Amino acid sequence: MMNYEIERKWVLLNMPLLSRYQSESKSEIHQAYLLTKPFELRVRITQTKEYITIKSKGKLSRREWEHQIPKWLAKILSRCTPHSLQKTRYCLQCEQPKLELDVYAGRHLGLVVIEAEWTSQSDNRQIVETEALAYSLPGWLGGTTEVTYCSEYKNKTLARTSKPPKRPDYA
Repeated sequence: MMNYEIERKWVLLNMPLLSRYQSESKSEIHQAYLLTKPFELRVRITQTKEYITIKSKGKLSRREWEHQIPKWLAKILSRCTPHSLQKTRYCLQCEQPKLELDVYAGRHLGLVVIEAEWTSQSDNRQIVETEALAYSLPGWLGGTTEVTYCSEYKNKTLARTSKPPKRPDYA
């Protein structure tokens, strides 16, 4: 079954002091993008699991299908494209909305984003989208700028570019 992923994204001005807040999980992630048009086809490799994911076009809400695959297949597929990125993900809250802090490595070193993510079936997507649009980040994250609608901050774009996007103006 294909669910809807509803996601908002912000760039952080500074890395929060995670030691003061219990991070439920931390994982090193390698993402390789086999296709970015007309839809997204991605392979994700972590320390413990590997996935293949298909995502539709969209900004706030996208259809998403994800399936766990064997490690050998993930490694082969990730070598089929030069479009990849590395990041460390901290799951700060694993319930809806899921709060994930991504600290990018390599050519995007210094980029830190936080994502608030909801999952929805098609029958309640509009209700969840309304909830997502009303959501406010916890104050302890400090200065942020929302980049949900900025395509240059999509992971599929970051994987294809050699430099991080220009830092947005902070409110």
